[in-house]
Amino acid sequence: MKRKNKLIIKLLFLGILYLFICCIFFFSIALIGIKFVVHHRFLIDKSDVENVLMVSLIAAVAAGSGSWLFAKIDEHQKNKKDEH
Repeated sequence: MKRKNKLIIKLLFLGILYLFICCIFFFSIALIGIKFVVHHRFLIDKSDVENVLMVSLIAAVAAGSGSWLFAKIDEHQKNKKDEH
């Protein structure tokens, strides 16, 4: 029996959530490093945290939906190839 891996919307949201968490982690480390180099202390405001959250959300949605879209295109091309 052949198992077919279908891309579903749940995987899209799961990928976006995963990327959002990863982006928060990496952008927070970058923010702390840059603030430490520039100000020689850890000075993080509420607006900095809000900026990290917004940039993480934008990056996660863009990367997650882009990768999901290209995976759907590949799946469509594979199905089209299997028909011939």
